[in-house]
Amino acid sequence: LRSLHQSRCDFVRMLPRARRILDLGGTDQADDAGALVSMGYPYRFELLTIVDLPGGERHDLYGYLASSDTVQSRCGPVQYRYHSMVDLSPYPDASFDLVFSGQTIEHVTADEAEKMLAEIRRVLVPGGWFCLDTPNRRVTALQLGADVLSNPDHKLEYTHEHLSALLRDAGFAIVHS
Repeated sequence: LRSLHQSRCDFVRMLPRARRILDLGGTDQADDAGALVSMGYPYRFELLTIVDLPGGERHDLYGYLASSDTVQSRCGPVQYRYHSMVDLSPYPDASFDLVFSGQTIEHVTADEAEKMLAEIRRVLVPGGWFCLDTPNRRVTALQLGADVLSNPDHKLEYTHEHLSALLRDAGFAIVHS
């Protein structure tokens, strides 16, 4: 787990510079600045919006909620909005330079993932970035067995091929896979 976390931190430090960021499911259980900042996002931003489920809809593993709706981080202000990441209707078209989904797409069903990806495309500025990481189903199946997911809150874990096809079908160009 330690090397997995370190790999995720390395990935976050390589994300592109962005002024306005949407982080889907980005609550950090130990840091009100959120997972993106705590894992080392290196750039200052104008605003980071973290979308996460309200307290009553969260799995017991993820009970922590930020202490306030807006917190100041070393990179800039972080605001929390509590609703499903599948419904991004509160945000205008082309309102984010970067959308980050760090270990979250596996928490929604296949149909919800398709809706989520369509919403992400809508809220991204032209030329904006959608960056995500997720457990690799091929690896988790080897470790845990074909019928066991790596987290009790996961709905679907993707193989590289499945996720790549889903992203292409949603209109994304894969830059690094």
